[in-house]
Amino acid sequence: REPVLDYISRLKKVQDDVKDKILIVPRIYTNKPRTTGDGYKGMLHQP
Repeated sequence: REPVLDYISRLKKVQDDVKDKILIVPRIYTNKPRTTGDGYKGMLHQP
């Protein structure tokens, strides 16, 4: 959880610098690297 919050806070600083030009949308893949993808697909697929 901490690395994700750190990543988002860093992106926020960049977004503040470029807010007149682009919108930064963070993408975070939260599945574990060893996951095969057979389980829960997330809110997008199974709300």
